[in-house]
Amino acid sequence: MARHSEVSVMIVGTNETLVVRLNFTNKSFPSTQYQEGEVLLLSGCKMLLGHKISSITTPVLDSKSSKGNKSSGCFCNVKNVEESILERIREKFGKVEVSPSSYDTAWVAMVPSRESPKKPCFPQCLNWIIENQKKDGSWGLDPVHVHPSLVKDSLSCTLASLLALRKWNVGEQLVQRGLNFMRSNIGALWWTLMLNNRDSIFKGNRNLAYVAEGLGESCNWEELLTQQRSNGSLFNSPATTAASLIHCYNDKCFEHLISVLKLNKSWVPTIYPADIYTRLCMVDTLGRLGIDRYFTHEIERVLDETYSCWEQNNEEIFKDITCCALAFRLLRMKGYEVTSDKLAAYTEQEHFFNTVSVQFTGVPTILELYRASQVTIHEDESVLDQIHAWTSTFLKQQLQNRTIVDKRLSKQVEYSLKTFNATLEQVESRQTIEQYDPNNYRILKTAYRWYTDSRLDVSKLGRSVLHTCYFLSAAILFDTDISEARIAYAQVVALTSRIDDLWDERPKSGYSSEEVGILFTAVYNHVNEWAAKVLIKQGRCIKHLLISLWLEFLNGCMQEVEWSSDNTLPTFEEYLSVGCMSIAGQVSVLTPLHVLGPKFSEELLTTAECLSLCKHVCLIFRLLNDVRTFERERSERTLNSVSFLVLQSQGAITEEEAIAKVYEMIEQSKRKLLKTVLQTNGSLVPQECKNLFWYTANNCYYLYCQRDEFSSPQELRGSYECKNDIDDTEKKIKKSADIEANG
Repeated sequence: MARHSEVSVMIVGTNETLVVRLNFTNKSFPSTQYQEGEVLLLSGCKMLLGHKISSITTPVLDSKSSKGNKSSGCFCNVKNVEESILERIREKFGKVEVSPSSYDTAWVAMVPSRESPKKPCFPQCLNWIIENQKKDGSWGLDPVHVHPSLVKDSLSCTLASLLALRKWNVGEQLVQRGLNFMRSNIGALWWTLMLNNRDSIFKGNRNLAYVAEGLGESCNWEELLTQQRSNGSLFNSPATTAASLIHCYNDKCFEHLISVLKLNKSWVPTIYPADIYTRLCMVDTLGRLGIDRYFTHEIERVLDETYSCWEQNNEEIFKDITCCALAFRLLRMKGYEVTSDKLAAYTEQEHFFNTVSVQFTGVPTILELYRASQVTIHEDESVLDQIHAWTSTFLKQQLQNRTIVDKRLSKQVEYSLKTFNATLEQVESRQTIEQYDPNNYRILKTAYRWYTDSRLDVSKLGRSVLHTCYFLSAAILFDTDISEARIAYAQVVALTSRIDDLWDERPKSGYSSEEVGILFTAVYNHVNEWAAKVLIKQGRCIKHLLISLWLEFLNGCMQEVEWSSDNTLPTFEEYLSVGCMSIAGQVSVLTPLHVLGPKFSEELLTTAECLSLCKHVCLIFRLLNDVRTFERERSERTLNSVSFLVLQSQGAITEEEAIAKVYEMIEQSKRKLLKTVLQTNGSLVPQECKNLFWYTANNCYYLYCQRDEFSSPQELRGSYECKNDIDDTEKKIKKSADIEANG
């Protein structure tokens, strides 16, 4: 017999794995080696299924079955837990589960029978209302255990249920208990406003048709039926559809309610159907949790089906603004050909609020429109640009005025406004999974060992940015099976940043000192090490390629120093060309690209597609860096695109105008980069490789979105280290690595 017990999970960083210690009541079990991605999977899956990581229920052998063998009694197969969770999530893709709505069920219960108007048409719904009153006399969600803003929802459910009971003159005791609940919670007299002034509220407001049940006989129901969906419903709302049947019988409305009740027998949900939107939300949630890679086939099937519905102008997508915006974003980000013209009706704020139905005027819908407006890939995306302009302003005002009651939603808005391009997948996943302890994120010892073996820890030249480099690498290359790419990426960024600082500092000892020798040796060994690894992965030697990439970077740095020393002013095109070399974008991406997984020929790197990817990621990196560092570089009399434009114009434009011009260039490159990344027809570069270019651009935005995070990490520091000081953490890692190295 297996019994169940609660298990707590503690995460500790070690060499490319995480140790999960499973601690049961009064017992301590052996550690289980668990890959870092799998711990995230476990956390994310439990989050998705509505559980906390600290309360995973796991089968454990009964003590009777482990007599004579203490170790067997301590056995706990965490892998089985993971597989069980995976399977449960996969099942949810096939069957969309919805919860009952007391409010909508009550309205359906009020529909009279055509044959006997004094009897309910759907008595099973009336019985459900009778059987589902809460202990406090209310119906709906329990406001004690949910967000305070849902008290109004509980009031609306309770009022509708009382009306249903009164209409059929049943459940007198239930009615009295419900009235007592209303009296004790009505506070703001919201319902008085609704009931006594409903004509002034609804008159002339077409966008409130979704809640037309509140109008009663004063509503022109026949006119409202002109907005009937092809499935027979009004706005996919059982409540509004039922209200229409009460006041103006319609066969299609009746058949729609019958179809809903066939699924749920005695109750109805708030919205039906909602399969497309629910599945898209699931896809989006899995992505935000960082575990979508475990459900590749299920997600592809959902998106293929959604794209088919998109092409057929399916009402379930295009009559629901939130669903339409979400579908557009997910489909476009997965490379499907979808046009922003479908969102053209929402380009103006005033028109939006005057015409759309009331359920789409809330912050969640506008946030989804804002997110959709960020996925621009063409030079002319006027529809998305206009949507972005008003939705971003609206959301900022909501934050400033503190009108978003839901704290989680407020944090989502705040995070989204930081910029879509600056979103790092693993950072977003960590924010989504509340149970993931930020104090337990630790840099891998292998990275630190390379750092010390290369003697970079004793070099006084440049910044010590190992934490930042590994964070940026782990944030975009987090799968456990691409650890080599993650390490290569971090090493290149660490080395190029040190060398860049060398040129900036221009040491008095010149460029032949011992510390310069440390950097040269580190690069030399790095090139040889990764050339050997790529030979195994790709079956060809790329040593000559790596050398040329490093020489290109060094020549770019040297050219900038010469311009500065000689007071030479190149053309803007010359500056950008050299600047894209000195930013080290190509060597940073192309080195890990060769150990990422897919095999490809060296000729692929010279195709127009790959050259375009390299060009635009380097431009984005260079220009974002320039915007955030131009004030410092101006004081150092160093060339920068912002000061260059001002100087070139001979004072015709201000620094603010020059910055705006640079941002326009960044936006153009971003759109061209994303278009190439999402392009599938005729594409030669493997998708995993194209994604690395896009993720690197995300890193650039993350670093330079609000300040120079690379030189002075504040936001980044908070992302990977909350309680311990970074320097203290590095000392602990060094001590741990030294102890392990010395046996």
